[in-house]
Amino acid sequence: MKKPSSAIEQIAYYLNYSAKTVKQIKQKLKESGFSEEQINLAVLRAIELDLLNDERFALDYTLAKRRQHWSSIRISLKLKSLGIDQDIINLKLEKQLSKTEDVKCAKNYIEKLFESKSFDEQYCSRRLKNKGFFYDVASIAIESYKQEHLINLL
Repeated sequence: MKKPSSAIEQIAYYLNYSAKTVKQIKQKLKESGFSEEQINLAVLRAIELDLLNDERFALDYTLAKRRQHWSSIRISLKLKSLGIDQDIINLKLEKQLSKTEDVKCAKNYIEKLFESKSFDEQYCSRRLKNKGFFYDVASIAIESYKQEHLINLL
């Protein structure tokens, strides 16, 4: 494939492989030797053409990471490091990053963990912590799992 010559072509080239944030695109264009003016004009044009959309990126990223059982805090921190504005994280992803969704996600992860082995609460708690779930969310999910599976109720 021929190497793109203009900044907007370079953006299309990068986005052909995977979605990127505005911050990631700006960094890549800077590394490719484009001037600040070229970068800013190309990014604005890419946004106008709906090639770049941080809100869409954040939503898609959040849904993908939820399927991998990531906690909302872990997703939020990663989105922030990728250059997503805090307002997008707080307002546009409010439902996806809620405590209710965290509990649901943690419960799904517990189901996956113990579908083929016996339940171990300490192991479960450690794994949820490693995924970034807070103690209260992990506790609610574990208790719910135990109730649904009649573990330690006597």
